[in-house]
Amino acid sequence: MRKELEYHKVNKTKLKQVKDLIEQIAHKKDNIKEALCKLHEITGKEYKESDFYEYWGFMDLEDFAKLISVQEPPLVRDLTREELCWRSKRLTASMTRCAQSHKEICRFAAAGGAILTANFIDREYNRNY
Repeated sequence: MRKELEYHKVNKTKLKQVKDLIEQIAHKKDNIKEALCKLHEITGKEYKESDFYEYWGFMDLEDFAKLISVQEPPLVRDLTREELCWRSKRLTASMTRCAQSHKEICRFAAAGGAILTANFIDREYNRNY
């Protein structure tokens, strides 16, 4: 598959710094605006203070930091049906390998992702052919 379709890796050298900034923002320590600016410098993404309220209710700090740290994927306008199916299968496979405590959520997310992808493929290809 094309390089731009590969999932971007987390920059592990900056992960510790991102985790510290998340904690600072979430627990309203020190200068939050400065922490948000630093986070933007590291990730290139814009966040509001409220994005960090009670993040631990849906994931742990490590996973949240990885989610924030991963680079946004590029927009690929000329996906083929095969590439979209390949990406969907990889997403579904990765979601079903979740930790035991998250199995139910991961299965639900994988099923939802597969359904959305299938609907997208059907809609786009039926429109064009």
